[in-house]
Amino acid sequence: MSENLFRPHSFDDFYATDHEPVDKVDLVPYSTCVVRMIQNHIFERPLLCLMDSGSTTSWIKSSVLPPGAVPNKTFMVTSQTMAGDFSSNLSVNLSRVSLPEFVRNRTYDNIEARVLRQNCRYDIIFGRDALSTFGMKIDFNSHTMEMDDDVVVQMREF
Repeated sequence: MSENLFRPHSFDDFYATDHEPVDKVDLVPYSTCVVRMIQNHIFERPLLCLMDSGSTTSWIKSSVLPPGAVPNKTFMVTSQTMAGDFSSNLSVNLSRVSLPEFVRNRTYDNIEARVLRQNCRYDIIFGRDALSTFGMKIDFNSHTMEMDDDVVVQMREF
């Protein structure tokens, strides 16, 4: 098969001229983020984050919570994400969140994230609640994530 990857735009384009299926590349809107505080506990570690416009809620893996960061017990939320379906009645507050791949010197406070205990390849899933705070636009046609109408980052294979 050719080294050049062909991204189909229609069903008819999905097949090469010799009618062999062409590899389709699945590009994912993910990046890294730095969360400096979780539940008022210092945490300065880069995390792998999924930008998920299909999820109404943001999520964080329980395994990345710093020692002493006790989640708040709240009502049960269930959400479908690109990484799977999750449910939780626990939440934490994320403060001084930065997205260095987009803007290095800007931070966001009071991002609520539900705590997930299921396996997930991402440390954090930012749902529409956080994405709107960030001013994030996700374009699956151009395979880009855009912030503030001028900072554009390409989606990547995972």
